[in-house]
Amino acid sequence: MRRVEFDPNTLTGAERTWWDNWIKRADAATQKLIGKWEMNGRLEASDFQSAVWGDLKAWLLEHVFGGNCAYCETKLDNARQPGHAEHFRPKAAVRMKIAAADGAVRLQDAQTLDPNGNKIVHPGYFWLAYCWENLLPSCNNCNTGQGKNNQFPVLKAHVLLRAVAATELPGYKSRYIASVKWPGYY
Repeated sequence: MRRVEFDPNTLTGAERTWWDNWIKRADAATQKLIGKWEMNGRLEASDFQSAVWGDLKAWLLEHVFGGNCAYCETKLDNARQPGHAEHFRPKAAVRMKIAAADGAVRLQDAQTLDPNGNKIVHPGYFWLAYCWENLLPSCNNCNTGQGKNNQFPVLKAHVLLRAVAATELPGYKSRYIASVKWPGYY
């Protein structure tokens, strides 16, 4: 994976207008996902608005990644290799490679704790589904099959929500949306 430098605060003119409009769409879609998950504890594939991240993928390909996959740098084009909008932190499920007793490596659902301390299967980083820092243009091979897919290994524990004092929020780089169900969690 190559590192690219991108700061949307430097955008001007038509690019800035496009970006600001996209951010509004992304924020509305994020709020809708969070509200549904907090209401019933699960999401369906149909709850995600793929056009929102698809539009960003196309924009990032043109303006930031030079038309290449963020991982292997394969040239992406709409005809032969349209690519994916890859979610670095998976949006709908989190799987981890686990070594079994027989030596085989298998994928297993990641576990996490809800704010009440209950152990649950990690629902995915759905609140980052439309976060530009979590979206990368990716070729089909890097995002499916033997590629990254919905794996996201971590050293310690997967995070679902985090208790954060309102006074701490200005120090964070990303925008955060407060939980309605669990006050003080973002």
